[in-house]
Amino acid sequence: MELQHFSHKDHPLILKEVQEAESERIICYGCEEPIVEDSMYSCSQCDYFLHKRCAELPQEINDPVHPQHLLTLYGCSPYPSSSSYICNACRQDLDLFNYFCSSCKFNLCISCFLEERTIMHTSHEHPMVAISRPASFFCNGCGSEDMDTSYACHTCHFWIHKTCASLPRTINLGDHKHPLVLVKEHLELTNFRHYCNLCRKLIVEDTWAYYCGLCKYFVHLKCATSYLDSESVRGSEDENEVDELLDSNVIHLPLMKLMHIKPTSTPRFKVKARGIIAMHVALLSLGLDSDVVNASSIYAPVVLYSHILSITDGTNILSS
Repeated sequence: MELQHFSHKDHPLILKEVQEAESERIICYGCEEPIVEDSMYSCSQCDYFLHKRCAELPQEINDPVHPQHLLTLYGCSPYPSSSSYICNACRQDLDLFNYFCSSCKFNLCISCFLEERTIMHTSHEHPMVAISRPASFFCNGCGSEDMDTSYACHTCHFWIHKTCASLPRTINLGDHKHPLVLVKEHLELTNFRHYCNLCRKLIVEDTWAYYCGLCKYFVHLKCATSYLDSESVRGSEDENEVDELLDSNVIHLPLMKLMHIKPTSTPRFKVKARGIIAMHVALLSLGLDSDVVNASSIYAPVVLYSHILSITDGTNILSS
């Protein structure tokens, strides 16, 4: 297989197997590292050698480290020979091959781009590349901005913390009887706002969460990992608060503003909840616009209605 490479225009490069006797004594012209892989590109007339991966580098990349402009591959320093230059990502001297933005004078060494760190993550359709230099950025997984090493997509601007990329697919929390599954999008309860069952704060749309489909139980990523890492949290009073909120048969008054009332059985008569018309039924699905952590079913709704509902047809249900 021949390759006409921009860095060696005099002759085509030939893909060949690396012989054992050649291993470790042949140096790649692109990265100046020994060629120890099974194959390489070479020009026998000029003793010019490239790793297969170095020879097949894309001419332009869209890198999240420098998202403002495309980076162009150079076969030598883009600066005058007397100038020293370093990679803006790892702060090391640049290789012979490097990516460069002429508008911003931004440099990226191919070691940062090519280090053996490519993964296919279940959260994204393109290969993700590890960035070893810690950076502060907005993570598409947890939805927060923190300093961390990361995985980034060179095709688009998808960027996640390495800790988020390494999260287990399922976990067990001591206060919940079912395993929680890591979900990348909210698959159920599309009419409800989701709240974390540990911190009771809203889970931002399009961020990852741990989830129990049987109980409609959501937990922020950081809340879940902090809970697992901290014995003090497991024994705290917050655990009792969560247990109370998970009990769908308990009604806490005064109740927060109702956002959704969904009938799940044959209605008996109409009721009105602060401007929302619904049907009085034996069982209602309830969503709350508050720091209540769970969208759940409320039983014994007659007691509930006697506090917050007025009857629209004049029927007297119960006085409390």
